[in-house]
Amino acid sequence: MRGLIVAGSPEPSSKELLARLHEEADYTIAADRGAALLHAAKIVPDLFCGDEDSIGPETRAWVASARFPEERFPWKKDDTDLGLAFRFAELEATRREEPLDLVVTCASGGRADHALGVFGVLAEHAGKIVSAGGSLALEEDAFLCRILPAGSSWQLGPRAQHHTFSALSLAERSRITEVGMLWSVEHSDLGLLDDRGVSNRIESGDAAILCEEGMVAAFLLKDAHEGEHAGERQELGA
Repeated sequence: MRGLIVAGSPEPSSKELLARLHEEADYTIAADRGAALLHAAKIVPDLFCGDEDSIGPETRAWVASARFPEERFPWKKDDTDLGLAFRFAELEATRREEPLDLVVTCASGGRADHALGVFGVLAEHAGKIVSAGGSLALEEDAFLCRILPAGSSWQLGPRAQHHTFSALSLAERSRITEVGMLWSVEHSDLGLLDDRGVSNRIESGDAAILCEEGMVAAFLLKDAHEGEHAGERQELGA
């Protein structure tokens, strides 16, 4: 099942990206303020979940009138709206008896503390999702990030050539191998959020990263490194 969670970051993704991700998804979840962003983009989700503390009266009225399923929670709850959205995405994939290929968007822009918290949620759920045959990604207008637990890999694809690539460890220690890039990385150890994995450059159409141990957030920047490809943003690393 291809799932999409639309969160509510202060600097959200573009309506164009939202429309593409929704079109590609089988099941779209609005996580609280994500409903306002979907409303503005004229996109109706399959589920709303959250405590409604970050949406206004207009969006509340739209959620009620559109009559799509809702899961409302009290403001004082022992989870975030994003964490709840993950649970419902996983439940829907289980109901369909399918692995979950999940994309999160509108989640990392505008507040560094929120962004770090988002990666905490991604790391918490990645192992279960990937071990069941699925995948987990965060996509915004400027980048596509895949969360790779130990034993998983990402083939970047020919359209990624000339683009910047970074890998950051989300575990105390991760070991990675990168091929087809400017700087060769073979069985390299990275500490938690170690910046030595930042700003490699993809040189080959068969570039790939393998996470051998730990867990990494692998970033493919959508703006190409070299001028002739500047502005290329189409479906990189798909």
